[in-house]
Amino acid sequence: MTSHDTTDDAEPTTETESNHGRRRFVQLSGSAVAVGLAGCSDMLGSGSDETPEGTTGGDGNGTDEPTDTETTTQNGTNTENGTDTENGTDTETDDEGTPTETEGDLHEHGTLYLEIDGDRHEFTDPKYSQASANAGGAAGANFHFHDDGNPYYWHMHDVRLTLQEALASLPDIAYENRDGSHALEFEGETYVDGEGGTEVQIRERDVDIDPTEYQLQDGDIIWIEVFTDGDGS
Repeated sequence: MTSHDTTDDAEPTTETESNHGRRRFVQLSGSAVAVGLAGCSDMLGSGSDETPEGTTGGDGNGTDEPTDTETTTQNGTNTENGTDTENGTDTETDDEGTPTETEGDLHEHGTLYLEIDGDRHEFTDPKYSQASANAGGAAGANFHFHDDGNPYYWHMHDVRLTLQEALASLPDIAYENRDGSHALEFEGETYVDGEGGTEVQIRERDVDIDPTEYQLQDGDIIWIEVFTDGDGS
């Protein structure tokens, strides 16, 4: 009986065949590694916190830093440099994003009561009207009254005025602060608080105000009361 060496049967018969086998093994192994790495890459990409392309900020850390000038369009609203343009009206904002007034977009109303010794003046004369202002008359374009049945209801347009500026825009009325005392000029007469028993009180509702500093606000009720007999208490 002839014996067989199992070790010899397991070995390739030629060196060429052996090298070819090793090359096939390396090629297959390399493909497996490539596939494996590709699979790992997909898995890593689906579960990682990578920054999407185009969102890396100026610091390169994957964060979006706001810029000084930013323009967005949404529902017809453009925001640029803190200016909101919507329906043709400009609204500027301050550093904290709070809306501020833009000259030309103001239209507010309030009430003005001017009484001399209890006689309340009515602003019904055409010289106080908007029509007078439009015609280049005495009334101011920014502060005036309308012929709308309310002789005390004022209109303020375009710019916010102090009470002093508003009164100065009306004919035959002027105000000045004389060393801390109210001085009102009305239809040729001057009334100074504290002089000759005269008392002049100026308030927004029940709060005393300085017309040179107080800016009119929508809905204000302004009281100017003059008492020439000193009975203003």
